[in-house]
This record gives sequence, structure tokens and C-alpha cells, in this order.
Amino acid sequence: MKRLTCLPLLLLLATPGHALITSASGQSTPASVSATAPGSVRLSWQIISTQHNAPVHSTQLGFALDSCNHPDLSLNRSLGGTLNGAGTLRLTETVPVPPGLTARARRSGRPNILLCRTFSDADGTATAIIQLPVHGSGLTGRQLGLEAITLRLNNGETGAVVPRGAPLAARALMRYRGHGLLEGVWEIAGPMTSDQRPGWRTLAPIHRMLGAGGTVQLVSPDLPTATPGVYQLRLRLIRPPVQSDTLMLRYQVTNAHTLLDGVRPIALSAPDEGARLRPNTRFRWQCLPGAHHYLLLLQAEDDQPPLGQAVRPACSAEQMDTTLSEGVWSRLRPHESWHWWVEAIDAHGRPIGRTPKRKGTLEP
Repeated sequence: MKRLTCLPLLLLLATPGHALITSASGQSTPASVSATAPGSVRLSWQIISTQHNAPVHSTQLGFALDSCNHPDLSLNRSLGGTLNGAGTLRLTETVPVPPGLTARARRSGRPNILLCRTFSDADGTATAIIQLPVHGSGLTGRQLGLEAITLRLNNGETGAVVPRGAPLAARALMRYRGHGLLEGVWEIAGPMTSDQRPGWRTLAPIHRMLGAGGTVQLVSPDLPTATPGVYQLRLRLIRPPVQSDTLMLRYQVTNAHTLLDGVRPIALSAPDEGARLRPNTRFRWQCLPGAHHYLLLLQAEDDQPPLGQAVRPACSAEQMDTTLSEGVWSRLRPHESWHWWVEAIDAHGRPIGRTPKRKGTLEP
């Protein structure tokens, strides 16, 4: 008797708010197919909802080599039923696996194809995915693992100040080994004040089949810039799991192209909001044309006059990079929270640029 492999699936809520479906999962029999003679598979789906005795339906079955967001083939196959008293529904179907798709998987070296169904109830949707290994695709051995990840906005920085309505997106460059399904989600928080805790919401799910090792680039959807305020973007990777605080970006949306009477916004790169500030902490920001020098300013939360440090432009790769001088550091009270920001000053002593404020805690 062949052993059945149940592949756990990620629930993706495409409709935020009060969606009732809480999970969707599935398995196939047989658990894999041949690249040259795929035949048919029996698919078993399970839907769990907070609703009881309510209808659930799906209109299409998708086949994909890379992402269920963009299936290579979609079949109009309706499937549905009614949740039982425990809020569970089990559905089965038998479908032929397209031989053209398995042949493409073999030519491109992909180890799996994805079978995708989106189930809907009255208040929400959930997408379930089955990984179907393809024998003879040319890939065996190591499972997918991530070696390096770089996340940047499309200006190449980890932060930005942009006018309302400006186009903005993020890109993640990943180096990986092995092969398998990459799953994750782009999430956004904001607009908010600098002291608020992020309230994360989903921008878009990520499903990408990776094979043979190498690099891959992920591009976020357009980021919200319609409302002024501070935003945070994060890339949350689920499979393979990655626990990293570095997969997060921050940007600010302003009301206009200038902040105050010709004062232009300057993007900050480091340190992040809430970071511990030490003598060797590197402060980094975007260079501004026309700046004669910069002022790195720190102000205690009790609204005392700010302390400043002048920094002469010595830009490398369009970035300024400095640490606090011993003189400034000696005047700061440790273990307290300080707001800090940067202003650009022209040759006539006039401010021409300013970063948003960030907050940090001094740690000797």
C-alpha cells in the first residue's frame, strides 16, 4: 500500500476583516506523479470555518509551476458543499494532471507543481495549495533553504520620505540553496505616529516554486502613499521559516514635495526606530544636493533644547555615515529615550532638508 503524504498548507485570507474560513488544507493520492506519464490524482480538501451549516464553494482548480497568484493553467471545475455542525467540510475530486505541465517542469528542472483552489464562504476566502512532486524532473536531494536576504525600497534604501501619492514599492533579493516552495506574505502597518505599535495587515501573499539553487527577486505590490504618516513594511517568510527583524522597512508620507517652505525630505537608513544608541552606533541618511553641512540633532523627551553635532558632507554611495562625537555623547543622559533627526544646511546657513524624527534609548 502506498503511503499517503499530507502536505500542510498555508491559509491565505484574501479578504481582510471578518472572514469566517480559518483553515484550508489538502492532500493528493498518489502523493507524486511521473514527469512523462502523470495520469490522474485524487485530491482531498478540508475546510474549517467558524461558521456552521453554511455553504462553501470553489469555481476553479489552478495548476502552477511558480506561483498560485499566476497559475499556468486554470480549469473551470466547481466544487462545494455545506459545512457540518462542527464547521468542517471535506471534499474530494479526481483530476488529470496536464502532461504538458509536467513536461515543462521536467525541462525547467522544477521538482513540484502546485495545485491551487480558492474556497469562499459568505464573508471571506482562503487559498489552499498542494505540492505535487514530479518524478524525473531532474531535482532530488536538498530541501529549500535561504542563505541571504536583502530588502530595500525601490530607491535602494531601507527608508524613504515621499510626497503623498508618490509611487513606491519594495524588492527582496534572496540567495537560496536546494529547491521547494517559498511561502510568505507582504504586510504593512500605518499610517501611524512614531510612538504607536504597528497594526499589521496583509498586502499580498507569496507563493513561489524555487529550484536548482540560485537567486530570486520578489517585488511587493504598490505601497500605500495616499495618506500622510509613518508606515512600516515587512516581509514575513513562512516556508522556509525565517526569524529576522531585518526584513522590515520604514517610510514616511508627507503632504507635499517639500516639508516647510523649501525644506526637502531626507530619507533615514539607520538606526531603526526604538534602537539602542551606543557610542559606536552608525547614523546613516541620504545625501542632499546643495548641503554645505548636516546637523545631527538629539532631544530628550522633556522637550529640552536639542544637542547638535555638525557633519561635513563626505558622501559615499549617496549616503552619509557618522557616529556621535565624544563631546556630544558625554552630554547625553544614559538609559533615557531621545528623539533624533538630521537637518541639511546650505552655504548661507539656511535649512534645506530634514529627516523624520526617530526615537532611541541611550545605552552606555
